[in-house]
Amino acid sequence: MSWDDREVALLKELWALGHSATQIARRLGCSRNAACGRLTRLDLKRGHKPSTAKPKIRSIPKQRPTLSAACTRPAGKKGVETLREAAAQRTQQGPALRHVS
Repeated sequence: MSWDDREVALLKELWALGHSATQIARRLGCSRNAACGRLTRLDLKRGHKPSTAKPKIRSIPKQRPTLSAACTRPAGKKGVETLREAAAQRTQQGPALRHVS
């Protein structure tokens, strides 16, 4: 759409009166996007007031991962690097005692 001076003046006037972009577009006989684009190129903005809400930003404490009681891997012992080393240490200790009934 080509904009003439009369349409630009009407666009500015309606925008200053608080009409929506849709209302202005209907009045001018163009699409809403054409009206919004022209408003942007003319650098016309609404006088939005800054937000009056001042939210408090609080830091959330980091949660430590919980240890599961059903963990099948051996708990890390001092000096044990891998699961293979832990298994080798268990076999060196001998078989575990079992109660036979």
